[in-house]
Amino acid sequence: MIYSILLTFVGAHDPFNPDGTDGPILSYLGTRSFDKIYLFYNTSEYLSRARDLMKHIRKKHRNTDLEFTEIDVSSPTDYEELFRVMTKKVLQIEKENRDLNPEYFILTDSGTPQMQTCWVLLVASNLFKAHLIQGIPAKFAGGIYRPREINLNFKDFPIVLKPPEIDRLNKILLEEPQLETI
Repeated sequence: MIYSILLTFVGAHDPFNPDGTDGPILSYLGTRSFDKIYLFYNTSEYLSRARDLMKHIRKKHRNTDLEFTEIDVSSPTDYEELFRVMTKKVLQIEKENRDLNPEYFILTDSGTPQMQTCWVLLVASNLFKAHLIQGIPAKFAGGIYRPREINLNFKDFPIVLKPPEIDRLNKILLEEPQLETI
């Protein structure tokens, strides 16, 4: 059995939409379960939402390990700062879980458009290997919430190359600390 990990931002419609229906994360978790979920947030308001969301997730997914991950940025709309901080966080998550050989999933529905774009760039550039998931709300999917994987390999999608500095950062983060010899 493959160990599965979900990464997602907590958004303004989590845990619930304004009409009281399940928000993006709860909707997706209604279609599948995960061994571990990282709930990304960037302000105390969204940490509060993450805590509320955790209570609802625990009702149906008791065995799922949940972790809050702060993305400490001055602005949730600053592409450069978001990308830099998100890259470091996902590489650290990858390092922490490498012994599990997990399969990663990213729900792109919540968070700012800039956060969503950074998810796409992280995966499209192969900085982080994950399945990008887009949830189609029931009102746009014939009355039933439908998640779908975003296909970044179709012929018209551009190739995104990662900068060489990222390989160096990845190597530093993934290497085991070396003991100094005297």
